[in-house]
Amino acid sequence: MADADRCSTGMQVGGIVRPIGQRLRLERHQLQTSTSELLMRIATTGLVMIVLGIAIFVFTLIRLIGGEALEPQTKVPGTITADIDLPGRYYVWDNHWTNFEGERVKYPADWPNEATVTVRDADGTELAFVPDASHSWSIGNNAKTSVGFIDVPSATTIRVDIDSVGRERIVTVSSRTMKQELWSRLGGFAVGIIVGLAGVLIGVFGLLVRRQPSTAADQPNPASNV
Repeated sequence: MADADRCSTGMQVGGIVRPIGQRLRLERHQLQTSTSELLMRIATTGLVMIVLGIAIFVFTLIRLIGGEALEPQTKVPGTITADIDLPGRYYVWDNHWTNFEGERVKYPADWPNEATVTVRDADGTELAFVPDASHSWSIGNNAKTSVGFIDVPSATTIRVDIDSVGRERIVTVSSRTMKQELWSRLGGFAVGIIVGLAGVLIGVFGLLVRRQPSTAADQPNPASNV
């Protein structure tokens, strides 16, 4: 009689343990699947960042090789109109090696001393133009030399009339410092490299960690034998 009771009790316990074990295995499988999907998304994000980093790098290289100007360019002799948002020192540049209206332009950096530059603000007040050819810049297929500068006291629109320059020249007005110019030209390389390397690290992390749940899933589960 006692043996029959123990057998009945064992069958009842077994009947309870089996569903619990099955439910635990199902939950563990669902957790592994969710984790695997999350890690795959992480790896995919890393791949997207790698592609984005390469695209930024290539775009920067194309702009550098193409010699694209960073500010609007104007052909002189003639008049340049520039909107000034902040007061400060603004340089007039002779872009003697550049890309203008889809064509490569290159000529000697020989701005003539007899050239005339007159600057007026939006009210017609003449602003002092100070000749200064001490700054030059050359990178990629782009080179320019400063002609002079204007100290603009407030936000306005300036009109720069340039004449007696000997030949047609390409001119810009800009307040960029050399450091800002350097960052504008080459900063894309740094951004592209950083984004690409971050993508590699994220992608490798996602793929390596994803292998661990997969490997663990292949191991026999002692609970499954209950």
